[in-house]
Amino acid sequence: MGEVAAPLLAGFSIALIGVIAQNPGSFRWAGLSLLLLTLAVGMLLLSVQSGFHARQMYWTRDELLPWFAGSLNETSEKAFSGMHTTHLQLWKKWVDRTRRSYNSGIILLMLGVAATLAPPTAQASDLISAADPLFRWSAVVVAALLAVAEFIWWWATGKEGK
Repeated sequence: MGEVAAPLLAGFSIALIGVIAQNPGSFRWAGLSLLLLTLAVGMLLLSVQSGFHARQMYWTRDELLPWFAGSLNETSEKAFSGMHTTHLQLWKKWVDRTRRSYNSGIILLMLGVAATLAPPTAQASDLISAADPLFRWSAVVVAALLAVAEFIWWWATGKEGK
């Protein structure tokens, strides 16, 4: 999520923001599209940052032992175990934040795409074909349904872990 998908989707969102900002008259809801896509970028970048923090808290005993000179005694074993428990709890919190921000970013991205796809108000002579508005509105509905599906997926998978 936070290492590959979120940065890729954030970059796509930024590119789409650039397209809309250059020619807002070509979009029915340019301002709404820009707002939703900017929020998506923010949530996806938050996902990246949260993923970095989560990774810092996740380590194994074998990864950390080389940092200790000599062998561990009973006192240092207890401290080591307590530190590991604390870090695992922090890791779980950061992973949850990563997941929440990623899913929020996906939902906002799909809503931004839906707003971008809405056909601009145009004269009949500007239309590519008479069916063009129907196809564009169909695309809006599909993008909105994908946002709803992502929300349902997020909600359903979140319940499994509890």
